[in-house]
Amino acid sequence: MTSTAATFCVCLYFVVGFAFNSAVVLESRYSPSRQSTTKLEDGYEIHLYSYTPEGWDNETIDESILKINLDYLEERGPKPDNASARDTIFVYADFSFTTTEVINDRSLAVLLSQRIPAVNNETVPCEIASTDPKDLVVQRLSCIAMNEYIYLVAGLLEGVPCTEGEPCRDDGLKVYSTAIVFDKQGYLVAKYRKYNLINEEAIDKPSTLEPATFTTESGITQGIFMSHDLLFAEPANTYFANGVRRFVDLGATVNTMPFGFSLSVHWGWHFANRDKKIALATSNYQNSMLGYTGNGIIWPSGSYALLYGPGAGGFGVLQTGVTDYTKTTTQGESKINGPITSEETDFTDYSSVPVPHSSLSVNEVSVCHGEDEFCCTLTYRTIRNADEMFYQLVAFDGNRTSRDGSVLFPEQTCGLVACSSADKMSCGASLEATNYTQEVSFTVLSLKGSFSSDKVIPITMDAEKYFPMSEISMTVLQNGSRFDVNLVSEASIQTMKTFAISSTDFITKSGAKHISASMMLIAISFYILSSFL
Repeated sequence: MTSTAATFCVCLYFVVGFAFNSAVVLESRYSPSRQSTTKLEDGYEIHLYSYTPEGWDNETIDESILKINLDYLEERGPKPDNASARDTIFVYADFSFTTTEVINDRSLAVLLSQRIPAVNNETVPCEIASTDPKDLVVQRLSCIAMNEYIYLVAGLLEGVPCTEGEPCRDDGLKVYSTAIVFDKQGYLVAKYRKYNLINEEAIDKPSTLEPATFTTESGITQGIFMSHDLLFAEPANTYFANGVRRFVDLGATVNTMPFGFSLSVHWGWHFANRDKKIALATSNYQNSMLGYTGNGIIWPSGSYALLYGPGAGGFGVLQTGVTDYTKTTTQGESKINGPITSEETDFTDYSSVPVPHSSLSVNEVSVCHGEDEFCCTLTYRTIRNADEMFYQLVAFDGNRTSRDGSVLFPEQTCGLVACSSADKMSCGASLEATNYTQEVSFTVLSLKGSFSSDKVIPITMDAEKYFPMSEISMTVLQNGSRFDVNLVSEASIQTMKTFAISSTDFITKSGAKHISASMMLIAISFYILSSFL
């Protein structure tokens, strides 16, 4: 008898440069009892560029916008200043050269798309003499990486001619939102085509998901995410299975009240995977006039540095080096200086119940949603000076859909949210519309839900600073086919906007857990093997 086995294997000194607008910086930790001092790999820096591209408000855009933004980034971007750093990584967010106008304008996306050579080609793009505008961005980025002796990660539009027989648009191209990586010699060493698209009608989805990594001179392997990847099972599962624990994210995420602010989702995803000792550095497209803001870096200990840059036309940098980081600050020392524009969640399909004031004793409210009775329970006690408060407990068990009504992924969410009135539709209100939160404190706060998956993340937001709440704990216990999740505040919370737990993509309406292609392959292999035993 024979057997076969198939196994699918699959820094921090902090500086902020911000040229035109006010910025807010926050460093914090998971628990008040844990020191946030962190030392990771020596000689390792990441520079996260938060930039509002030139031309975002132009009535018309042409190919010249590519050179204009390349010139701006190269000239205005700070130079590497740590001569001892073996690994210096620059990260430019998605759409940094084109603006996000290309997301829904197919003709513009085609016009600004670029030709990307094969990865690990023996030729350095910077050294190729080409005047073709389709080579411009790749050539210039290769030169920056080579001249500055850095690793450079950037997002651009990639145009690929359709092959015969495959589905194709009338223009004959596949236009992908693609992350590319150059090493310190200017070689292209990695490419990742965005697979998880949300409301990006002009961009094509690759036929297959191809996670990508690059390994620096110091031997540190980085996985690549783009925009909404953290809401999906893949490519994260593949990276984890391959032992990847360091990630860069090139974002273009619109902040959405109250569950979709970029840094709240990034921090919550990191928290949910904290046992894997991961580091996440995310550079989000910046244009707060349109709702795009939020750069951050989160280290395995839970220490983090976050930046929101209000106002369009700004240029901000998170420059991080892990060697000498010893600074510890708290949330109360920084405030946002100005509003941040965002979209609002449509609560039409959510179930909700009011959360009344309760200062004399601990109170409990519950709400359920959907045919399968997905239920959430809030235990709390409040202190308030405000005349009125409009907190509600909301629940959702269904499918997240795109603008055209197509299903993006299944979702289960329990959330305590501040609303601007007693109407649940007001629960997506901006922070400015919920000023009573400044006078309300939750001295006891616990949120429970019974989920169809153990892949659940906390999503929290301080109603004064837009930042996630770090002094929390979360337990996940299996209960038959369900998973009982309990999110608890470890300290009294003031100015609370959002206190929620959410699971996306890993569940189906029947409650079955999401099964990735790799897991399915393993299951089939074992089934075939067992038939011979």
